[in-house]
Order: sequence, then C-alpha cells, then structure tokens
Amino acid sequence: MVSYYNISTTGRKVIPVLHGIWGLILILAGLGGLFSEGIANKIGGAVTIFLGLVSLGISTEVSKTDRSISKLIGGSFLYWLGTLLMGPGITVGGIASIILFIVGLIFAGLGLDLIGVETQTKQEIDKRDENVVKSSANVEVTIRQETSKQKEKMEENKYEKYLPTWGEKIRAKVLRIIDSDTIECDIEEIEIKRIRLIGIDAPESDENDKLNTYASKYNKSALEIIRLGNESKKFAERLLPKGSKVFLEFDSQKLDMYERLLAYVWLENGKMLNKITVEEGYADVFIISPNTKYATELLEAQKIAKLSRKGMWR
Repeated sequence: MVSYYNISTTGRKVIPVLHGIWGLILILAGLGGLFSEGIANKIGGAVTIFLGLVSLGISTEVSKTDRSISKLIGGSFLYWLGTLLMGPGITVGGIASIILFIVGLIFAGLGLDLIGVETQTKQEIDKRDENVVKSSANVEVTIRQETSKQKEKMEENKYEKYLPTWGEKIRAKVLRIIDSDTIECDIEEIEIKRIRLIGIDAPESDENDKLNTYASKYNKSALEIIRLGNESKKFAERLLPKGSKVFLEFDSQKLDMYERLLAYVWLENGKMLNKITVEEGYADVFIISPNTKYATELLEAQKIAKLSRKGMWR
C-alpha cells in the first residue's frame, strides 16, 4: 500500500529534478530558435529560453514552498503545459499564435500560483508575525520568541544532522503518551525520545505549577482542568496505542530548550495529530515563532472546536 508519506516525500524530491530537466530542454530549444531564420523564430527562442530559466529557478525553490504535494504536482503540470503552448505559439502566426500564447501564459501563471514559489517560501513563513497569525482566525494566540541562548543550544545539538530538512518527514514508533501534546517515540539513530507537538497546548492531567495558571486562563476549576487533561490524554492513547507508526514533520526549529523534538505528528491515514487534537477540543492553539507552518490550519481547527463546543470549550 502506497502511503501519503511515501507519495509526499518522493514527489518533493522528484518535482525539482523534473523542473530542472524541463528547464534545460526549454533552453536548448530556445537556442535553436535564436539561431533559426525569421524574426518569429528568434522571438520564440528568446521566450522559450526565459521560460527555461524560470523552470530552473523553480527547481531550486520548490522545496521551500508551504504547499501540499497535490498542489505542487498540479501546479507543475500546468506550468509545463503552459510553456509548451507559449513558445510554439509565437511561431505559428495569425490569430492561432495569439490564442496559444495567451492560453499558455494563463496556464503557466496558474501553475506558478499553485506551486507558490514566489508567495509561500520558507523564509516568508518564518517572518509571519503575531498580527498575521491572530487575524487569520480572529482568535488570541500566544506567540513567544525564543531567546538567543535557546537558539544557540538547539543549533549545537548533536542530533541535528540526523533530522530531515524543512517540510520532510521521518518514521517513528510510539512508546507512550505523556499527554496529548507530548509523546515518546523510538526514532532510528536519535536518542531523544520525547516529542513536543508543535502549535498546541493541552490541559494539565495532574497537579503541577502550571495547573492554577491554566485554570485561571480558561475560567475552570483545577479539578476540571485535570479531568479535561486526562480525557485529552485518553483521546491521544486511543489514536496512538503503543507500537503505532507515525511520521514526524519538523518546522524551522527542531528542538526546544528542554531538548525535546518539536514536530507535527502525522498518522498513517495522512491526518495530523496536532490538528485533530485541537479540532476535538482537547488542546488550545499555542504558536511559538518561528514554527508557524500550520498556524492557519490549527487556528481554523480551534474555531471549529469552539463553535461545536467540544472538549475544553464546552
């Protein structure tokens, strides 16, 4: 059975290569046009070379986009189809030439928009500020900047080289659920077991220093918070019994100051545990910059939970 993980990971590796190959083909074809007779062929050759250079640019930037694999594939095919129509469209002549060029331009533009190379790069996602995240779902979200010492500690961590790049995933086996925002997993070549789910904060399931703060924040008694915390933990245990296989996806920052791995946890059915937990009302959204890749999705999930009065929002 082909999993979402395999399709996504393979696609993100293959698409940049295909764009690179297509770019070289277009450049070679364009050079042929430049050296051909006739002004139309020369113009067509120049346009084709330009499209080839754009395709080469996509091949280097596509891995940074915050887009699903389906959008990357669909956008790439639209761009490739558009470039097929644009270059030859110039050399056909007459009304047919204009129609082919315009249709090709539209397809190429739609493709670039789906791929999102110019609008959703990793660097831009890292620059999302508090106002942008809050306004996306009209709810309050706490965003906290990590101190420089915390960043230095994470950058020096010896496990960094074993972790994938931004947006990719690694396999893990669930060992136990600590609570619905923290789990322990067995990961090959990495001694760290504890995983902190990015973007969410679950109710406390026992008495600790955070209990009263949490109770005050949500206007509930300490006992009610503990009850919700245990209910939330059981929800996670039902989804992830011991030995379950999951996929961990990392954002810009992979470790916190306590040397826990920070991850989006994907189930084998392709659903994200972080989002499901919020959607069912078993956790609050808690965004810490620069890990904001799925901030909008989590905020939308929380909005649904509040409207449905689920879990902690009853």
